[in-house]
Amino acid sequence: MNLLTRYHWPMLLAVSLLLFASHLSLGVIDIDLGRAVYGLFGSQHSIDTLILQEIRLPRALLAFTVGITLGLSGAALQGLLRNPLAGPGLVGVTNCAALGAVITLYFGFAAGAWFVLPLGGMTGALLSVLLIFFLAGRQAGILNLILAGVAINAVASSFIALTLNFAKSPYAMNEIVHWLLGSVSNRSLNDVWISLPFMLAGWIMLLSRRHFLDALTLGEETAQTLG
Repeated sequence: MNLLTRYHWPMLLAVSLLLFASHLSLGVIDIDLGRAVYGLFGSQHSIDTLILQEIRLPRALLAFTVGITLGLSGAALQGLLRNPLAGPGLVGVTNCAALGAVITLYFGFAAGAWFVLPLGGMTGALLSVLLIFFLAGRQAGILNLILAGVAINAVASSFIALTLNFAKSPYAMNEIVHWLLGSVSNRSLNDVWISLPFMLAGWIMLLSRRHFLDALTLGEETAQTLG
């Protein structure tokens, strides 16, 4: 058991990288991954390079980085709330991010520029965090944080349902539902570059506070005595 615990992180990383590479090379059209990668750094671009650069690489990078972000945020909230089932959706961040994106789709802002939709989602997530601090207070206990998050989650869900009910056309409603279901299709490297800095900042902040989260798993009073 100790040996398994010691090597499970390298094993999981190796499996993740293997799946990442397999996603790049396998698909409806099989490509020569070596030739495609060579074309990225060379002057001769083949059809394999085009498929890799425009379709598969953005999807793989987004799925990989978003998965890391969700894993870290889930682990952090599980430590903070001392609940193994806790996640970003519990405190309303997920639904508020979805609401921000839905608003950009509903009012047509997303058609103005490619970066409006992801910025709308990130703005909604940021506003949810600010609302939690406003409702619960900076020194709030775990119960107050959960109650504030549940309230924000319910309000955001209601507004999402309202926008779906008053969608201007079936096409607009289908587009909103497709986005809410979650998909990395039709993504480009621009989506990777706009989201990656925020995700990296979140990784650094969470990892730099991992010892505080470990202390919080022992309870609020114990964590306070530890500083």
